[in-house]
Amino acid sequence: MNIILIGLVMVTGWSIDKTDPEVQSVVQYMFYSVHAVLAAVMIYMFSRIWDTKDTRILQVKDTYTGEWERMTVSDYDFGKWREMFFLKMMLPVCIGLFVALRWEMPLVLLVQCVTNPIVAWNAPVTQLYLRGFKEEGPLVRPWKDEVATVEWMREMFGLAREEQDKFLSGQNGTKGRKGQ
Repeated sequence: MNIILIGLVMVTGWSIDKTDPEVQSVVQYMFYSVHAVLAAVMIYMFSRIWDTKDTRILQVKDTYTGEWERMTVSDYDFGKWREMFFLKMMLPVCIGLFVALRWEMPLVLLVQCVTNPIVAWNAPVTQLYLRGFKEEGPLVRPWKDEVATVEWMREMFGLAREEQDKFLSGQNGTKGRKGQ
């Protein structure tokens, strides 16, 4: 993500009159038009994945359970498309719209007008199906997860099986109150 571009958008957002209804409507129209084009691109990409129907088999490690799964390339690409569409684009759009409309903050919409197209442009699914890159180098499936949050959360909250059993049984090494 280009920090200079985001910084430029933030400076622009801070320098506009946020209380002016005309400015707010222009920012909202820009937000809606950018995301309408982005939705059309995502639908087109969905149809490209659908038409491919690649039946090669992959072994993929599930990021949430840590178990290995076998799936077709088509299923893997649909999963990555869903992840990009719902988690990386729609969730921030919904949160951003809520914040922008609730507290009248057009800066959130301006930032999303820049970040969501960048996220879509840099995604491996987009690089293969829209930009026409070949499946080589970093685009060879399975792709490395871009977000380390899942691994970090698993390490932070994931206890070993024996530690979980000790914790749930109340024998986790801590002493009870004196009266017990």
